[in-house]
Amino acid sequence: MTQIEHEIVDSLRRIVRSIDLYSRSLSREYELTWPQLAALRELERLKKCPVGRLAAEMYVGAPTVTGIVDRLERNGLVKRIREEDDRRKVLVALTDEGRRLLSRNPYLLDEGVCRQLADLPERQQKQMLTSLNRLVSMMEAEQGNGSGGNGD
Repeated sequence: MTQIEHEIVDSLRRIVRSIDLYSRSLSREYELTWPQLAALRELERLKKCPVGRLAAEMYVGAPTVTGIVDRLERNGLVKRIREEDDRRKVLVALTDEGRRLLSRNPYLLDEGVCRQLADLPERQQKQMLTSLNRLVSMMEAEQGNGSGGNGD
C-alpha cells in the first residue's frame, strides 16, 4: 500500500469513527440511532412511501428498513398507512410526533460539519461529491454489490 493509499484508508476510518461518535450522541440526546434518523429524514423528504422505496433511498435492504420502521412506529414517530386504491399496499409516513422531533433539528451529520460543507464553494462541493461517489463505487464493486448492498 502506498503512503497516499494508507492516508485514504486512515481518513475513511476516521470518518467511520466520527459517524459512530455522532450516532452515540444522537442516541443520548434524541433516543434515536443514526439509521432511524436517516429514515425519518427520508420520510420528511418523500412524505410517504412503501418500505421498499425507503430502503432503496437509504441504500439498505427492505428487511433492515422494516426493523427500523417497526421501532420508529413503536415510538410513535412514523405510521403505516394502507393505500386507498389498493389496501394491500402499505405506505410509511411521519407522525406529528416525528415531525416535531425533526423540527428540533437533529442532523444526519454534526451541525458544524453541515455548516462547513455549506460554506464551501460549489465547485469544491462538487469535487468532494465526485470523489466520494467514486470511492463508494469502488467499494461496492469490490464487495460485489454495485446496487448499494442490502445493509444487513
